[in-house]
Amino acid sequence: MKKLFSIVIVFTAMMVSQNSFAQLHFQEDFAYPAGDTLGAHGWVYNSGGTVNTLAVTAPGLVFTGYPSSGIGNACTLRSTGNDQYKNFTSADSTGSLYAAFMVRIDTAKAIGDYFFALISSTSSTNYAARVYAKDSLGMVSFGISKGTLASGQGFSAPIYVKGTTYVLVAKYKFNPSTGD
Repeated sequence: MKKLFSIVIVFTAMMVSQNSFAQLHFQEDFAYPAGDTLGAHGWVYNSGGTVNTLAVTAPGLVFTGYPSSGIGNACTLRSTGNDQYKNFTSADSTGSLYAAFMVRIDTAKAIGDYFFALISSTSSTNYAARVYAKDSLGMVSFGISKGTLASGQGFSAPIYVKGTTYVLVAKYKFNPSTGD
């Protein structure tokens, strides 16, 4: 199975749905002691066994003007190891869901790989959205796809500098005709 996390990255995520007014459904600031595993704080192991177990690292990320900036710690992802997810409950199945997070890419693969995904609560393989990063001529390109890897990815121009914190936002629009 392809590893979900295949680049070195740290992030803090917030998920907001678009209804009449935006409502915060999930926030993860990694406000745990550095060195703790994510599994000790409600994250579920999906694959990867005990290789490069995901752990809290310090310090957290800072991005001026972002609400979660400077709060909590971070999680450093490596090129091999655990895939983990955290469940959250939401009554929303219409409109759109936004996932915003800070990210800093230190190294990435030239072919790119995804490091963040939204998945169905009924399947650990049915991805609704994936966010990618890849090394492009020494710079970073971010990408996004809807669904499986076969559905294709779209990547930005390689204009992002390694070691710099950015805020990314992924939007998922529910499809009422399919229930997705």
